[in-house]
Amino acid sequence: MTRPLRIEGDHVVVGGERAPIRSVLGVIERVDPWRGRLVVTLVGVGGEVEPGAGYGDVRRALRALDVPVVSDWEDGRFPAVPLGLPEGTGTAAVLVIALVGVAAAAWGLGPWGGVAAGLVGGWWVARTRDRLVITTDGVRVGPAWAPWVRWADVGALGIRPAGRSSVLVWARGHAGAGVRVPASLVPAIRARAWRIGRVPVHEAAPDVLEQHQGWVAAAVGVPLGLVLVSPVVLATSAPFVWMSALFWAAGAVGAVGAAVAA
Repeated sequence: MTRPLRIEGDHVVVGGERAPIRSVLGVIERVDPWRGRLVVTLVGVGGEVEPGAGYGDVRRALRALDVPVVSDWEDGRFPAVPLGLPEGTGTAAVLVIALVGVAAAAWGLGPWGGVAAGLVGGWWVARTRDRLVITTDGVRVGPAWAPWVRWADVGALGIRPAGRSSVLVWARGHAGAGVRVPASLVPAIRARAWRIGRVPVHEAAPDVLEQHQGWVAAAVGVPLGLVLVSPVVLATSAPFVWMSALFWAAGAVGAVGAAVAA
C-alpha cells in the first residue's frame, strides 16, 4: 500500500508519522520484481514505503542529506516491466507458457514442431530480460543483444505513459526497441541521464525514426536465434542438411535485417 512520503521543513513525514530529518541515516531504493513497484526504506526511521507521485522532489531532498543511498540500479541497469508485467511475474508466466507450447508442439508435430515452438518461446523469454542501461559508456535500450550507443550519438531520451504504472523509455540514435520501466523510476532515470551524459529526458512519444529503430532489434535477434537453435539438428538423421537449411535461413533473415537497419 502506498504511504505518503514528504519532507516538511526539518522533518520527514512517512504516512502519518513525523520524524526529524537528521534521524534518516541512509536510503535504500529497490524495485519489487513481483509487483514492479518502487520500495524505499529510510534507515533510522523504519519501515518500507511505496512512494506515490512527487517522489522526485523528495528524492532530491533525501540525497542532499549526505547520507548513504543504495539503489538497485547503482550499476546503471534499471529494472523493467517487460510485456507489461513485473520482471519476476513476467518471466515466470512466459517460461511456463513457452514450456507448455514446446511440449504440445513436440507431442503433436514431432521434434521440429518443438524446435519451432522453442524458438518462438525462447524469443519471448529473452525479451523478459529487456533493460534500460545508462552508464558512462552510453545507453542500451531493450533486449540484451541491442547494441550500445555512445553518448555522443544519443540524440534524445524520451518517455511516454505505457499503462497505469509504467512508462516506455526510448532513445533516438539507438538501434533497439523501447523498454517499459516502472513510472516511479522516472526521477532516477532523469537524474542519471543528465548527470552522466548531460542528456535531458523528454516527455514525448517516439516518432517514425524511433519506431523504425525498434524493428532493428528484431531483425538482429531472429537470425541470432536461428543460429543458437541449430545444434538441435545434431539429433536428426540428416544433421548437415538441416544445419545448412538453418544457416541459409539465418542468412536470408539477416539480409532482411540489414536492409531494415539500412
